[in-house]
Amino acid sequence: MGLLKEIEFKNPQVQDLDYRIRRFEEQITNWNQRIVSMRQDLDEYVEDQKAITEYNEKVTRAGIAVPDFLQTKIRVILHDLSLSEQNNQASIERTERDISNHNRELSPIKEQRARLTDNEMIHISKDGVKQSLSNIAAVNPRTVCVGEDTHGQFVRWRYDDIWMSPDNNNYPSINNGGPVKIKLEPLTCTFYVRNNSVAIIPIRGGRRIENFSGRPTGHPHILDNSRPCLGDYTTPVAEAISEQDWPTLASLMEMFLSNATVDDAAGRYWWRWLQLVPGIDETVRTYAARNPQNQLVEQIIMIGPKFARIQLDGNNANVTLYDTYEEYFKPETEENEEAAA
Repeated sequence: MGLLKEIEFKNPQVQDLDYRIRRFEEQITNWNQRIVSMRQDLDEYVEDQKAITEYNEKVTRAGIAVPDFLQTKIRVILHDLSLSEQNNQASIERTERDISNHNRELSPIKEQRARLTDNEMIHISKDGVKQSLSNIAAVNPRTVCVGEDTHGQFVRWRYDDIWMSPDNNNYPSINNGGPVKIKLEPLTCTFYVRNNSVAIIPIRGGRRIENFSGRPTGHPHILDNSRPCLGDYTTPVAEAISEQDWPTLASLMEMFLSNATVDDAAGRYWWRWLQLVPGIDETVRTYAARNPQNQLVEQIIMIGPKFARIQLDGNNANVTLYDTYEEYFKPETEENEEAAA
């Protein structure tokens, strides 16, 4: 457990082929056992017919009169036994054809598996991943690592410089409804190689984690278990992990983090991720403690060079911009002074 220089695991393609071969062989074994059972039943049908026929011949040679109802019953039994024999024989032949077809399908799978004998294990080194990501500017190269935890073996790195943009700005009070770029917190992405899954954790941890797991949640939508809702990125991300294509994976995740779709359930709340200015939250808490008349229910954020107050009204956000954070409190302070007068 922990960080390692290298991780190794069985080639997923080999695992898939081994699983398919095992399933084919299990089915063939079950069919062979079924044939053995059907042949035993077939022998019993033949023996029963033979015994009844011989008995009937003995009775006839002895001149013993057999009642009509008993002769009818004997004929019915012989007919049923003959029909069961025919059906059983047909089932045996059909099952033998199934076995033959399965063996024919199994042969190329075994040949493909044999060609991978020298590549049963996949090795992933920290240095190799780091080198492959050297041209991905958003990835902090010092954070690239491989290792293993309770969820399995992983490859991990951190994005330190992600700017997220909504595909549409529906709020005239934010940059006059124009394009917006929002600096996200540094995000650590962990990629589990066994099940091709992803976990994302904000580097500053619990202080902002409620924004990821709360409701309504803004893009990127990360659940309480740190698993992101990747949407249309789910399949290509999983394929990139499976193929150990780290540059493609890094680019896909950067695209996912950088783009919010306002029609999406999480993307519509993109404004929740406007970056807090370092230190400003502590300054605001201190100010609020000294001025209890100020009910700090809005978020203090930074948009470009300005500070802003966000007030929520259902699904709508009202944003007021200020040049300094002191001005954030000024309107309310002036109102209190006027009320006191």
